[in-house]
Amino acid sequence: MRALIFVFTGVVLVLVLQTVILWRAARWVRARRTSLRAAIFTILVMVLFNVPTAILSYAAINNLVEGGIANGAIIVIASIGLMLAGLAIPIVIVKLGMRTTFPRAALLYGLIFVPGLALIFLQPLVVEGFTVPTNSMAPTLVGPHHVATCPECGATLRVPATKFSSGRIPGMGICDRYHVVQFGDPRQVNLSEELAAADRFSVDKTQSPQRWDLTVFRHPKDPSALHVKRLVGLPGEEISIREDGIWIDGKRHSPPAELSGLDYSEREANYATADRPLKLKNDECFMLGDFPPNSSDSRYWGPLKQSEIIGVVTVRYSPFSRFEIFR
Repeated sequence: MRALIFVFTGVVLVLVLQTVILWRAARWVRARRTSLRAAIFTILVMVLFNVPTAILSYAAINNLVEGGIANGAIIVIASIGLMLAGLAIPIVIVKLGMRTTFPRAALLYGLIFVPGLALIFLQPLVVEGFTVPTNSMAPTLVGPHHVATCPECGATLRVPATKFSSGRIPGMGICDRYHVVQFGDPRQVNLSEELAAADRFSVDKTQSPQRWDLTVFRHPKDPSALHVKRLVGLPGEEISIREDGIWIDGKRHSPPAELSGLDYSEREANYATADRPLKLKNDECFMLGDFPPNSSDSRYWGPLKQSEIIGVVTVRYSPFSRFEIFR
């Protein structure tokens, strides 16, 4: 939430700065309108145009990609066309709003674009968008996957994407109610052949993660790789996994209500087993995936240093049908 407030405040400040720049620069280029009222009106019209246009453009490109309607070349051409329109139309708005020529309007637009460009460069330092290539965090955060029907509860079943070869199919998935399902015949679960797109989500780099937060971090075995898991064990705690649950300092901890049905297994685990609890150091955390049989996490590679944490997942924003605010 703090990151969203930061972005909102930044946007407001940028709009104020753009208005002042347009107002003062209008006299420099000798526009026919140089009043503050004209500058405010012009900036507001640009916002009213740019915001819905950006949303609709993103939705259109997203639908083309997810629906497989267009190939890569068409998507690139469409993106370039939308970008050019997004540049030309605001210049026309400045031209009409400040009553000046097109070249001078282009110069004015270039001047007021600078603060927005600065916000674009600063924004990744606070909030950054990510996607996941795998399904270790399904169904909360999913990579490319096949959609099916859970035979236990009828909810949507997320089946990790694999290459179809020799008639073989993926044999395990997890549904939106955290039932892990194994199957041998795709007809049992109405498995779709087409792939569903991966989730896209934003990460707040200013927040300190709390227990059960979705957390992005540098992998301890390969710092160049970024992973996302759920923070379960905090520094100084003793963690063990037994009876399909999480035990912390000798007491069982139940996941939040939205994770009810999620069971963890210690089978084949290297750390935090029933007979070998893991005592975390003062700078270590314990991370787990939401799809336990399909997740490489702290059960296998051990504790994570706090210094390797990048930030907290706050919003899942794409696909639109899966939009959710986590924190």
